[in-house]
Amino acid sequence: MLNKESYLKNLDILDSIMKRNSLDKVIGEKIDVTRKNINEYITRILLIGEFSAGKSAFINKLIDRDDLLKVAQAPETSIATEIMYDENEYVECITMDNDIKKISFSEVYDLNANDYRYLIYHVKSSYLEKISDVILVDMPGLNSNIENHNKAIAQYISKGSGYILLVGCDNGTLRNETKQFIREIRQYNQGLTCFVSKSDLKLPEDVDEVKLQIEQEINNLFDDVVNVETISILEDYDKFESKATKAIKSFNPQQLFVNRFDGAMKEIVDLEKYSLQTLLSAMELNSDEIDNRIMECEKNKKELEKKLNAELKDLDYNYNHKVIFEIEMDLKNALHGQVDNLTDAILMGKDAFSSLINSIIRPVIINSTQKHITKSFEDLIENIDISFTDSKFENHASAIQKILEDWKENRNSDKLDKGVLLKTGISMENQLKYKGITSALAIATTVINPVVELIIVFLPEILEALSAIYKMFKRDDLRDKVEFIIIPQIIEKIMPEIVKVVEEQKEILIDNLKEKFNEAINAEVTALENAKQDKQSIIDNYEISKKEKNDDLQLLETINF
Repeated sequence: MLNKESYLKNLDILDSIMKRNSLDKVIGEKIDVTRKNINEYITRILLIGEFSAGKSAFINKLIDRDDLLKVAQAPETSIATEIMYDENEYVECITMDNDIKKISFSEVYDLNANDYRYLIYHVKSSYLEKISDVILVDMPGLNSNIENHNKAIAQYISKGSGYILLVGCDNGTLRNETKQFIREIRQYNQGLTCFVSKSDLKLPEDVDEVKLQIEQEINNLFDDVVNVETISILEDYDKFESKATKAIKSFNPQQLFVNRFDGAMKEIVDLEKYSLQTLLSAMELNSDEIDNRIMECEKNKKELEKKLNAELKDLDYNYNHKVIFEIEMDLKNALHGQVDNLTDAILMGKDAFSSLINSIIRPVIINSTQKHITKSFEDLIENIDISFTDSKFENHASAIQKILEDWKENRNSDKLDKGVLLKTGISMENQLKYKGITSALAIATTVINPVVELIIVFLPEILEALSAIYKMFKRDDLRDKVEFIIIPQIIEKIMPEIVKVVEEQKEILIDNLKEKFNEAINAEVTALENAKQDKQSIIDNYEISKKEKNDDLQLLETINF
């Protein structure tokens, strides 16, 4: 389904240019990593819905294996299950420690779901072979055990490409758990499509009425128009497959793939262009002049490191006194904005309350941490730019400022994964010499979801106290208890976990920032050293060597993603 060939072919071209010109080894490493990531890239489509909505039956029908996934298993034993194509059939069980245990299909029924993160079914199926770049994920029911649901959702927030929601026709409407989850996933910028399942259980006119009702409810909750179709496992297979395939293709897996890898490809192309230009300019220099250029590069690297370390002290202060505070305020505002709903949830029981709490907190933590981490690194990089006052950096400061402005214009677009878009009006040298600046910003915008592995477990005494609280107070009094006692205790419990995760992400970004600064300078040093080594042969074959390098530059210009 995915067209990876043009990307892999371009990587082969980049690899041959790199080897032909003995460019810096970091370029070769980037090519190898990108090739590996492209070959392993998979689109994950998550099937969601309440317990008994027909998710497992949907997959069984689609892959023409009625007995593969156990239907109507108890909600408390459910676990996220990936379904992928393989010539050999078996199940991988991923433990809580990320170890892998291989078992047969029949042994799955004896597993304890609490011991595993998720399962991966390897299935020989003609349909799965046809969509071999897509993995279907059967998610735990939205009304299943809250810990299992949290465990599954936390793992797939960053890995899922889109959601297929199944709503049983016999429900007639969206239940509270489903509405809560729709409100949550609309904040993750991932697609949603919906099937009204079990449509064979009602008369056609009643099915149409249910479909219209669910369509109206979903589109009132979701920011985008959501397509709603009816489906039944009793339908003719070709008709069923056509509907399912249309839903999978609606997420545009190819565009998701393009967004994922365009930035990495462009970075390699730009590094090679800069290295070749450095080689060409070095051909005009004598050995002493090349040595001076190398010394200048090393001196600039040390200066940049010194400036960066100075700014990192301010970053630490900013994190401790601003970023954490703003995340906590976002969390408080989200919870206090839902006081009435939380009060109603308490009256329904502690499971309903915990489910609502999680659906409120998860997207706030993810979006808030990404927003404030990105902003803090933007400020850091702008300060580094402003501090380029000594003469050795004068030629680059204006270009860096221009690149930063371009990034700001594009940072809220739908193509952040492509990284920073560089204007062609800026010289290649100025674009690339300190390309680490813009690369680091790109990293900051695509920081790994900081709570992917954070299962939100609140103070046991809070949840245990709920059953007693609602019996003791009238609703208005209970509302006050939620606002002034329960919410503060939840904040007190969750903030230390957030602080730890944010601190980890800060260190990852700092390491990446330093790495990106060094990559561009190291690429220049390698090119200069190679030029010095080959100086005599370049002199002997000057015109031929110059033409070869210009030809490679022109070849780089023809690479499209």
